[in-house]
Amino acid sequence: MRAAHLLGRNNQRKILALLLAGGNGTRLQGLTAKRAKPAVPFGAHHRIVDYTLSNCVNSGIPTVAVLTQYQGDSLISHLQQNWLGPGASGSTTIEIWPAQQCTGSRGYVGTADAVYQNWSQIARIAPDDILIVAGDQVYEMDYARLASAHARAGADVTISCVEVPASQCREFGIVSVDENMRLKGFVEKPQHSEGLELSNGQVLASMGIYIFDADYLLYCLQADALDRDSKHDFGHSILPRVVGDAGVHVAPFRSRNGRPGYWRDVGTIDSYWRAHQEQLEEPTFGEGMGWSLRGSSPAGAPTQLAATALVRASAIGAACWIAGAVEKSTISEKCLVDRGSSIRESVLLPGVSVGRNCSLNRVIVDSDCRIPDNTVLDASLLGTGGAFHISPAGVVLVTEEALNFRMQAGERRTA
Repeated sequence: MRAAHLLGRNNQRKILALLLAGGNGTRLQGLTAKRAKPAVPFGAHHRIVDYTLSNCVNSGIPTVAVLTQYQGDSLISHLQQNWLGPGASGSTTIEIWPAQQCTGSRGYVGTADAVYQNWSQIARIAPDDILIVAGDQVYEMDYARLASAHARAGADVTISCVEVPASQCREFGIVSVDENMRLKGFVEKPQHSEGLELSNGQVLASMGIYIFDADYLLYCLQADALDRDSKHDFGHSILPRVVGDAGVHVAPFRSRNGRPGYWRDVGTIDSYWRAHQEQLEEPTFGEGMGWSLRGSSPAGAPTQLAATALVRASAIGAACWIAGAVEKSTISEKCLVDRGSSIRESVLLPGVSVGRNCSLNRVIVDSDCRIPDNTVLDASLLGTGGAFHISPAGVVLVTEEALNFRMQAGERRTA
């Protein structure tokens, strides 16, 4: 283990953040058919990646490299329009690193492989520490505090973890620690929590956020690259390999007020929908909370509410026209909800148009979809078959392809 170090004006370690944004996001179904998962809209005005990038800028990270691969054009376009202009990211420099394919014609085969293939780029910047973050999570985090904990411990790697109910252990990589918060065990998505639970019945889940000493990370990646049986992934391969190393520490995630922090992996339809509902109940981001959420500029025109509109407990983006009823829903910018329609516990992505006398309940509608008049979208009415994807929690995903399929099927039945 290297010698302990301290962050300070006269002894500032150089940090490079690597934002991993190359996964294909298949669990989000049609939402990622034409866009990268980090580029999926979230909230009324933003994309998922904006939350992690905002954390980097607000934390004072000097350089952030965004590693792209799958459907990279959608993400790159968003970054160029909202993050790379003058003053858009403050004093933080944001670079886009497309897949290097340094090991032949293949792309990245795992998160660790993605970092290893970009090592020549990393060496150009010559950081002391490397912050690994994901672009598909919704949370507010001061990475400078994590870096300080890493420095005080003199750690080779610090793993950021969040407490989750033991019943959710199958969804995460679960860590166990000793009395000094050193890593003593790691299990990727265990079937049960026996032997892993804390005294409060929770488990410690890895957030996929790490700070590595650069030399130690290179050592780990080189060893992993030589293992032909490895999945070349941080969770599946790197962390299990370093269990027991004296310099591997765990830092429980706390918000800036000291309480357990809000963090959601929004990689499934249900978690994506649930995170929207949670933000309506108790917003945890944005200027009003003292933490600037950057990245997307709302359309210039104001939202208009007709005399017939009824809006309750909802977030409405800019340039919308609402004439129907909206309850516990997120309506993104440039959406239209016509008279007689009811939107409940739903998420409309940008540019959605809902016709007259429609009823949408627990629905996610993809960008620019046109919902015809008199349409009813509800899991209990649609059942489990047909064109629309229905999640285990009963959330209906509506895409343009599914709507076209439904309309064509209706035309065939009436012919």
